[in-house]
Amino acid sequence: MDNRIFDRCYDVLVNRCEALGLILSDSVIDQLLSYIQLMHRWNRTYNLTAVRSIDSLVTRHIVDSLTVLPYFSKGKTVLDVGTGAGLPGLPIAIVRPDLQVSLLDSNGKKICFLRQVVSDLGVKNVKIEQQRVELFQPKVPYDIIIARAFSSLSNLLSSSKQLCAPTGRIIAMKGMYPNAELDEIEPPYDIHEVTLPGEEDTKRHIVIIEVKGRHLDSLKKCELELLE
Repeated sequence: MDNRIFDRCYDVLVNRCEALGLILSDSVIDQLLSYIQLMHRWNRTYNLTAVRSIDSLVTRHIVDSLTVLPYFSKGKTVLDVGTGAGLPGLPIAIVRPDLQVSLLDSNGKKICFLRQVVSDLGVKNVKIEQQRVELFQPKVPYDIIIARAFSSLSNLLSSSKQLCAPTGRIIAMKGMYPNAELDEIEPPYDIHEVTLPGEEDTKRHIVIIEVKGRHLDSLKKCELELLE
């Protein structure tokens, strides 16, 4: 990344994170910019993301990933399901070193990229897991399950709620308001509209599903099916 591009990305990253209320240290900014540079380079061969422009990577991937941080008020362990190129889990881990973040994906090339990034950047609070979500069996459930550009809400809930602690939450990052997807799941859930700095005309939506009680609901459903 030449100096001109670096300076432009630096300014965009800092200004748009400040618009989110995030004041980043120089070391964190350097890590995020290095991550962007690696993503841009590897994307040419590994097709990590459809976003090709390095400027767009800053806003549409890094800044967008960080819009979810206000909803991490409780919990210390995070599982990013279907993380792909590490989004949103890796930017979250860099900005919040107090969290322990696991990145889960089944794609070998993307896992290879993530291992390289974590090694190059020296990120200590990230664990990389290669497995399909429905086959993943962690020793301890997570406080927060997060997914961005994953499957439908119902698929996310059915495949990952057993990975979440009984008092934990599942957070889904969506683009347009997911009317049809919400019809497929049972309340309660909360929906928050987010404006992405630099793309004010485009609204994002964050769906928060508290897991408490849903494990019991699944057991009751299974019992009823066995009785029928």
